[in-house]
Amino acid sequence: MRQNFTIIPLSNLDGKVDEVLIMIYDVTDEACAETSLERANSQLLKSSITDGLTGLYNRKHWENCLSEAYDLFRRNKEPVTLLMFDIDHFKHINDTYGHQAGDTVLKRLAQVVKKQIRNTDVAGRYGGEEFTIILRDANRESSFYVAERLRHAIETQIVEYNNPKVGGIQVIRFTISIGVCTLSIPAMPNYADWLKKADNALYFSKEHGRNRTTEYGLNDTEETMNIEIQRPVVKKRL
Repeated sequence: MRQNFTIIPLSNLDGKVDEVLIMIYDVTDEACAETSLERANSQLLKSSITDGLTGLYNRKHWENCLSEAYDLFRRNKEPVTLLMFDIDHFKHINDTYGHQAGDTVLKRLAQVVKKQIRNTDVAGRYGGEEFTIILRDANRESSFYVAERLRHAIETQIVEYNNPKVGGIQVIRFTISIGVCTLSIPAMPNYADWLKKADNALYFSKEHGRNRTTEYGLNDTEETMNIEIQRPVVKKRL
C-alpha cells in the first residue's frame, strides 16, 4: 500500500507540544495511476524515436543526432565518424524468400549492430535496408576497424527462416556494403554534406564488388572517394 502522512503537532494549554496527530492516507490508486502514466509516456517517447521493426532509432531522431554530432565537432574538434551501410542484394532476398524473411534479416542485422557498438554510439535505420551509425570519439583508423568488424560479423550470420511456401526451414546468408566518412578539419559545410560523402562511399562499395568497406578521402585516388561519384540515372541499388 502506498501511503501519505500528515503530522500535526498538538499543543496543550501552556503552548507546549506533547502530542502529535498522525493522519495516514491510502494513495495506492493515485500512485499506480502516476506510475502507469510515466510508463505510458516513456513508451510513447520510445515509439516516437525508434523504428518499429528493428528497434534502432528511426530516421528523424537519428538525423537530429547527426546534426548534434556535427555541431559538437565544430566546437570541440573531437573526431566523429559516420558509417552508412545496407544489405547486399536485399531485393533478391525478398523476391526469393518473401518479405517476412526480409524482415527477419533486418531484425538480425539490428541485433548484430547493437552488439558491435558502444552505448555512446548512435545506430539508426535510414530507410528500407539502409542503416547508419554515428561513432563518437572515433578517428579514421578506429572507425575503419569497427566497420570491418561489423561487416565480418554480418557475414558469419545464418538466418533460419521457416518458410510456409516451401514447408520447411530455409537458410539465408547475407552481407553488407559500408561507406565510412570521418569529419575532418576544416569541417564540411554542413551535416548534410557529411551524410552525402558517406553515402558516396557506400555507393562505391556496392559498385565495386559489395561486401566491402570504402573510406571517404583516405588519399588522392578514386578508390578512396576523394572525388565525387556521379550516379548514372539508369542504375539502381539492389
